[in-house]
Amino acid sequence: MKGLSGAVTALILVIASVVIALLVVGFAFGIFGSFSSQGTIQSLGPGEVIPSTTTGPTTTFTVEVTLYNSGGAQLAINSVTLNGVPATVSGNPVITVGTQTLSFNIQTSQPLSLQPGTQVQLELILSNGVSVPISAVVYQ
Repeated sequence: MKGLSGAVTALILVIASVVIALLVVGFAFGIFGSFSSQGTIQSLGPGEVIPSTTTGPTTTFTVEVTLYNSGGAQLAINSVTLNGVPATVSGNPVITVGTQTLSFNIQTSQPLSLQPGTQVQLELILSNGVSVPISAVVYQ
């Protein structure tokens, strides 16, 4: 009984190594990212931040953003930062699959005075641990 020749064995090992390397590189650089069910969240245009009330050290804002969820699952917004200041989210807003305009309230633990017309930075921290940066404009 004869086995495979050394050249054939070497060729099979080289081909298998190349296929494995391509798969690893493809997943590492996101080439096969479309197979993920979580998808990505994108902001479609600038958001709006509207100051509501300031009571003691707490400032309440209404936030309105239009988001696109390309995944197969909905995600909740767990927390938000406004210009680097942590804020709690009211109402447990959920980002469904597709395009959606969300309006929700946030409260900062310190007073913030934002002038109408200025640009601010929001960061949405989602239930899957991903953070989504959003530019927004302050309205009155």
